[in-house]
Amino acid sequence: MSDPKLDNVLRGKDEEWCSDVESIGKIADCKEERRQALDACLLRWGNRGIGLLERVDSGGDHGWQMWLWKPA
Repeated sequence: MSDPKLDNVLRGKDEEWCSDVESIGKIADCKEERRQALDACLLRWGNRGIGLLERVDSGGDHGWQMWLWKPA
């Protein structure tokens, strides 16, 4: 079954990842640092038609995942 939150966004090669280490130089340990990392990722991605953002904290992955909206 597909995930409904992804129905209107591009999946696969079009998703982008931005890690905490890339954006703020360390793993974000608190809410404020996660927000700082998100702000840095949004600045990097610019106005690109972001359809979905998700925080990832699993295993060695810490950062933000972004999917673009599907074209109209």
